[in-house]
Parts: sequence; structure tokens; C-alpha cells
Amino acid sequence: MSDTMVEDPVRKMAMGKPRDSNQAREMLSTLSGRNHKVWTCTGILLAHDKGDMIYTESADVCFRDLDTDAMDDLIESGSWTGKAGGYDIHGRASDLIEVVKGSEITVLGLSENSMMVLREILEK
Repeated sequence: MSDTMVEDPVRKMAMGKPRDSNQAREMLSTLSGRNHKVWTCTGILLAHDKGDMIYTESADVCFRDLDTDAMDDLIESGSWTGKAGGYDIHGRASDLIEVVKGSEITVLGLSENSMMVLREILEK
């Protein structure tokens, strides 16, 4: 199980997922032209009561300045739906953001370390 949170670069709190296009526009306006942090936490529950493993990782992301056309395109596309911070690194926003520190897989919503552990488990 995994979940992702985008940190508001101004208020330093979780942005969550936008409820509607107005909130998506507000979130994207806050991120526009700023660096922000993306947090992902992935939990692995081991079979046969062997416990669990929790991995939390972050990445620093730079969001390009959004002009009116770019903002309108993101909002009208609906690509913000269900996405922390209102954007998807492999969706419409892919050309507008850059991971400057950390891993792209963290921004996608998975812990890189947990993926390595899962690979080891599956290879046994």
C-alpha cells in the first residue's frame, strides 16, 4: 500500500488531492514557479504474521511558472483528478516539472527502497 503527499511550499502543510477544478487551480497556482517537496510512504505487509515494513521517502520538485494557457490546459484536461497537489508527473504536467532531488518513482507514488525489497522478496 502506498500514498503520496505534496507539501505546500508556502504554508508548509499537506496539500492533499483537489476536490474540484477550483481547488486544483488554487493548488497549481501555489506550486507555479516554486520548488516543493513530495512525500511518499509505502507499506509492505508480510505474509504469515512476519510483520511489516514501512518506507517513507521524499523528492524535491521544481514546477515551471504556469502561464494562463498552461494552467487552463491542466485544469480542462482533468489530469488533476485524484492527484496529490493536482498534478501527475507522467501526465499533462510532465513537461512542466522536474525532479531536482530524489527519485521520480517517489513522485509517482512509490518508495524506491520498497520496490527493491519487493523485488528481492519476489526473486526468492
